[in-house]
Amino acid sequence: MRSRAPFTRWTFLVLAVAVLQLSANAVNADDNRSEESSECGVEVGAYLDLASQYQGSTRRTPKDFRELAGAYKEALRERNECLRSINMKFKEDLRAIKIKYDALKNDRSTSRALRETQRLAEISIATLSRDEAIRNLPLLPVLPERPTKR
Repeated sequence: MRSRAPFTRWTFLVLAVAVLQLSANAVNADDNRSEESSECGVEVGAYLDLASQYQGSTRRTPKDFRELAGAYKEALRERNECLRSINMKFKEDLRAIKIKYDALKNDRSTSRALRETQRLAEISIATLSRDEAIRNLPLLPVLPERPTKR
């Protein structure tokens, strides 16, 4: 009859490996995401500057509104591009994880449960880093109302 001690040791080992991978991958993910987030938000900043000037002016012309609407469209386009690049990076991460663990499928040096736990941990890390990058995208305020004709 087998005792439960080896299962407990394996559980501890799996958790320890997962925590080590989480800490190692979190640092790399933060470095990659900071590069992406620095490129995002340039047009949003320009739109916010124009919006504050537009809101602060007493005389709003249709030409000012057209400029503001153009800046809004550019900021929206930039945000969508950033979102697209974040999702592409996430898909690449998932493909790399799949390739890595498909190659280890026939490896008998580690248990199947350990490999599966590591795979799921890496997928969770990739998902969390993608969600964090999306949360860090600058918010785009709504476009003010068009000035009324007099």
